[in-house]
Amino acid sequence: GEVGPSNQIVFCEYCNVAVHQKCYGVPQIPDGHWFCYTCVAAVSERERVRVAESRELQRQPMPCMLCPARKRAGALFPTDDEDKWVHSICADVAGVTVQDTAPSEPADDSPSSSLLSPSPGVLKFYSVAALEAVSESTPCALCNMTGYAVVPCSDNACQAFVHVTCAMEAGCWNSGTRGSQPRRWFAQCGSHAPPLATRP
Repeated sequence: GEVGPSNQIVFCEYCNVAVHQKCYGVPQIPDGHWFCYTCVAAVSERERVRVAESRELQRQPMPCMLCPARKRAGALFPTDDEDKWVHSICADVAGVTVQDTAPSEPADDSPSSSLLSPSPGVLKFYSVAALEAVSESTPCALCNMTGYAVVPCSDNACQAFVHVTCAMEAGCWNSGTRGSQPRRWFAQCGSHAPPLATRP
């Protein structure tokens, strides 16, 4: 989204993930510490504050269902299982649609349960069943791990597949066009990525 007075970029003071207010459902930036929903759900308040005040940033405390990345991979969003999370970009590129309606209201006001009933249009969440359906045994050409969602290398003659976040970290994730159809993104394996000097 476009940055503006009501849509600032906010940084989690535990894992340092950066989010737009509107994309992540942050109606107001607090005067004190701010933590992403994942860190609120998975890390005690005492530990979050300790890390924030010591400036000792940590990796994301929960894994993504669709990739192995735990650093510099973007915000994690909740699913209909409070113990499972997913990077929005991993789910979106894999073709998993956002759930339109929230699960039933939580029985208590704990952070993890309240995440599963976001206000409409504020905080999206995903179906675990849909995410599990796109996980594959095909290895990623960049990390060689299996069991996650992969996308094909954009080189038409290439048979390799990569994780979205592995491609991002390796500089093999770019936006542009292919042929007559515009594409918002394309991924490459290490063999077909552009030279470092020409990457965005």
